[in-house]
Amino acid sequence: MKLIEQVSLWCREGSADKVYEVDLYEVGTDKYVVNFRYGRRGATLKDGTKTASSVDRPNADKIFNALIAEKKKGGYQETGRFSATQQSTVTRTAPTVVKTNQYSDKKEFILAKLREASQPGFKDTKWPLSRIIWRVGELRILEAVPDLTKLAIKSDALQQYCICWALGRCGDRGATILLEQLYLAAASKDFVKRIALVSLLALADETKKNFLLDSIFQKLHPDMQAAVLSGKTESVHFAFNVGIAERTMTYEVLEHLYLLSEKYSHIRPVVVSSLQVLALQPGIFKYIRHIYKIAEFREDAEVFATIAYRFEKQNSYFRQSRWGGGTYAPGTWDWINDAKAEMNKNNSRLAFSNNTKEYFVRRSWRTLRTLGEDQQSESYAKLATAVLLQYSDSKDKTDPRQVNNTWYEWNSRSYKTRVTHYPAFANNLNLFAILYQNSPRYELKKNTKAWRFKNNVKSDTLSTQREEAFPEHWDKHPEYLVQLLIDSRCELVHEFAVRALRANPKLQEIADSKFAVKLLEKEYDVTVQLGLELVKQFYNPQNPDAELVSLIVKHPKQFVRELGKQWIEAQPEYFASQTFVFADLIVNPYEDVWEWGRLLLSKVHLTEEQAQMLIVKTITELLELNPDDPQSNTIAEGAGYTLVTYFISLLQDVSLEVVQELLQHPVPMVQVLGAGILVKHVTPVTEFPSGLISSLINSSVPQVRGIGVQLFGKLPDSQLLASQDILFAFCTSPFPEIRQAIFPTVKKLAAQSPEFGASFIKELIPVLQHKQEIEGLHEDLLLLIQEGLTAYLSSISAEDAWIMLGSRRGTTQRIGFLVIRHTISPSQLSVREIVKMANHELLDVREYAWIIYTQQVDRMKQEASEALRILDVKWSDSRRFGFDYFRQHFTEEDWTPTLLVSVCDSTRDDVQQFGKEMITKFFKTENGSDYLLQLSQHPSQNLQVFATNYLEQFATDSLEHLQKLELYFITVLSQVNRSGVAKTRIFNFLRQEALKNEQAATLVSKIIARQSATMAIDNKAACIRIMYDIRKSYPAIELPLTLKEVPVSYSTSPLQ
Repeated sequence: MKLIEQVSLWCREGSADKVYEVDLYEVGTDKYVVNFRYGRRGATLKDGTKTASSVDRPNADKIFNALIAEKKKGGYQETGRFSATQQSTVTRTAPTVVKTNQYSDKKEFILAKLREASQPGFKDTKWPLSRIIWRVGELRILEAVPDLTKLAIKSDALQQYCICWALGRCGDRGATILLEQLYLAAASKDFVKRIALVSLLALADETKKNFLLDSIFQKLHPDMQAAVLSGKTESVHFAFNVGIAERTMTYEVLEHLYLLSEKYSHIRPVVVSSLQVLALQPGIFKYIRHIYKIAEFREDAEVFATIAYRFEKQNSYFRQSRWGGGTYAPGTWDWINDAKAEMNKNNSRLAFSNNTKEYFVRRSWRTLRTLGEDQQSESYAKLATAVLLQYSDSKDKTDPRQVNNTWYEWNSRSYKTRVTHYPAFANNLNLFAILYQNSPRYELKKNTKAWRFKNNVKSDTLSTQREEAFPEHWDKHPEYLVQLLIDSRCELVHEFAVRALRANPKLQEIADSKFAVKLLEKEYDVTVQLGLELVKQFYNPQNPDAELVSLIVKHPKQFVRELGKQWIEAQPEYFASQTFVFADLIVNPYEDVWEWGRLLLSKVHLTEEQAQMLIVKTITELLELNPDDPQSNTIAEGAGYTLVTYFISLLQDVSLEVVQELLQHPVPMVQVLGAGILVKHVTPVTEFPSGLISSLINSSVPQVRGIGVQLFGKLPDSQLLASQDILFAFCTSPFPEIRQAIFPTVKKLAAQSPEFGASFIKELIPVLQHKQEIEGLHEDLLLLIQEGLTAYLSSISAEDAWIMLGSRRGTTQRIGFLVIRHTISPSQLSVREIVKMANHELLDVREYAWIIYTQQVDRMKQEASEALRILDVKWSDSRRFGFDYFRQHFTEEDWTPTLLVSVCDSTRDDVQQFGKEMITKFFKTENGSDYLLQLSQHPSQNLQVFATNYLEQFATDSLEHLQKLELYFITVLSQVNRSGVAKTRIFNFLRQEALKNEQAATLVSKIIARQSATMAIDNKAACIRIMYDIRKSYPAIELPLTLKEVPVSYSTSPLQ
């Protein structure tokens, strides 16, 4: 069978790289078959054929070309073509997202409304009496007190509550009599008494106030009374926690403590800290609500803001419909029919619903907005500042996000999508209300819970215009903007405060150098930039502030440090005399300052005295570094490099006591500096204090250990040669820096003393032969041998080298390979040993084997049977090398049938494929019978099919071959659902041979008779046909076949 023509096709389908090869073979005189192979590139291709039986050349060409055309139509492209008549190949290439009416005088309007509402029959749904009274208190209309007093007795409880609230806010002490009556009246509701007491405390004189506070004090538990009288915040806090834990107190004590904090100031921190953490749940929430309303009355900014923030950030305790109804008690399966009625109970199981949460969030902003609209500038700025200070980036910042809403629009018969963009912090409603109420960028749509970009136009550009609510109030009280910049931890707040301060004409009056420096200490660029601008105004080049410059060059932001560099560059000689400034350039956590400072040091001339002072100052600052500061190690690293690089001549005679101080410092890189000074020190190593080198080697700092070993390597050579055991211990140390530091010493000694080198490598080899228990040890030792001890590899025997090459440990294998490569000539290696290297797991070893193959082509031809073993190694790259090698170097004269068949005998699919390729390429007719008989004995299905190509040409008219192939026929025909093409060819061949003579027919009948009983129905038909033909030609041959007459019936239908 000879290859006449071959076409290679290629196609990419998704990520699959597919190959299809079509072959035209000559299998006899004017007999041809068309075979194909297909699969993924790089994998073993599957075989197939388009000709079950051989055909003549015209039909074969037609089938061959039709198959190629079909595949090209399906997307394949031709990448290679072979023709026996035209030995040329085409290079394979791969194709190429009253709002209340504004009155000129609000107070007059409210007074008029109040008097109108006092008349009988008044009814106004927009301005009910309770609202009018409340507005009196908000506006603090002192003139309304007489009217409020007249209304108090005949009003309902809600109106009395509003009147008490308004009287306390108006500040008329004459109202205390009425307030006291309402507070003490048995008929007064509890909520009226509470607000009456708060108003009394606001209006009463000191005597009366103390009396009221004492009455509250008497309500405290004795333990709490003692704690309050102790004057210690810690005692009050402890008593509160213990009382709550032991249930000797209820959370009502918190409300009492808040009222008493007016007299006992040490109580207040306990109240504020508790309000920050207590859960808003039954038994607690109602007292927090009381405190919130008191703080709102008093305009107690800190407490008001603390609770307002909790209301906004805390999840509701339970959810309730806006229309009321029932709910489950949280944590239980108890159903509560009327949640509102339940919450009115003293022992309610419900508190702080989602509706309550929304109400108080709105109320907090309403309180602020009312103050702003009523032009109460200081009150608004004070409360708004306290609220803003509650927010921080760490707790409240959310990522910007977008929400896509998609719906189907029937009119246009298409889907529509609306994209809504939300900025960072969007869910913090009150934060945005204060900062962006007048913003052209953001908006809060009705019944939504997050601010969004207006018109869905996303803008991350920092606005330069005023966007906050009531900017005029901030302009009147810039001191609160200053407070925000000093205390806030929220970037949005800083952006607002800086923008407002820049617009304030009083900025120059309220800002001083201390304030500017505080701004520089902040983390936000916008704030630091303002501080930098102010610092520039305060800086006087005629009298430079060295401390300020020192602060700036250590600033964490580079654009600030650049200003310090400019100031120093403008007066380098002056700052050179200011030693501590230059020391801060060296003892600095930032690399850009190190590099710039080193450049400056190379330009500025320092006297020896100045240099000595700078070294002393730098070392002093290094010794003062805090080991708990995460930047200390970085600072010491940069400073150490600068000192060693620029001042080594002065460091060489630094006192060894100072060096030892550096070595004992807890910051690792300070120790490294001390060790580095020792390396260059004028004191000989032999005169170092006893134990100094060993202390370095035993250091916990890797670099120090490495330097310790370097110093050990500076001992006299005679002493080192006598310390081979110590050198070996260093080479096998668990610390890589010790190993790497001693290697130069070992290389030096090995170069000087062959005896040492030979002895030392013999000590190292056993370490490499044992399991590596120290990470990286074997790799380091291998590097040492490669770079410094290769001259002594001959001391290792070839036998030991092969044993090491066969080891399971990579580094041991590499040592074995080194010995083989450096001490054994390739000509001394047997071909089987070379094949063994080609089958090695190390690529370097396999590549070395390939090189030997390439260099010794003649030898490989002489020992071809051994050389072919490379085709059966387990490494695919070696097999690919072998395929290419034998294609290139072995010609027709070098291949014998035995060699070719031996290649096909492999169990590997790719090797079998290569064997078939070589057989078809170097096929000789005189060897056809041998190929047929030997290939037919192979168990591989592919080779069994391949062998059928030779049946017609080399087994025809040969009873001897027919007998030898009997087992082959039986084996192939017995396979179930496999080798369909081979079976067809065998059936055709057996039928042809059986009809030629009786002996052949007898032999064929045995094969067919045996198979007919076991075959599938499709192949059984072929058996029956052959047996039928044999029976007709040779009736005497016994066959399991009985011929029966088929009865014929005739139809009597009249339609026939």
